[in-house]
Amino acid sequence: MATEKIWTASDIEMGVMRLNRVGLNLTLSQSYKFVDENDDELPGFPKKYVSETEALADLPVAIKNALSTINEYLYDKALEKEGME
Repeated sequence: MATEKIWTASDIEMGVMRLNRVGLNLTLSQSYKFVDENDDELPGFPKKYVSETEALADLPVAIKNALSTINEYLYDKALEKEGME
């Protein structure tokens, strides 16, 4: 008979974040995994995901401002990359 094993998760560690704008909606998704008190990943547990789709108009102002700042930054980088600054 197999020996029972018990793992205790003390936190989760967030992974890759994805943002996908479609029309007037934004889908935000991020992976996460369970970790122990030493921040080591617990064995035998697959990564999980959380995902939400929200209307852009309904997002908190701080998130809208951050997204705008990131968009402007990447726009400038694209112009620079293409020699169009």
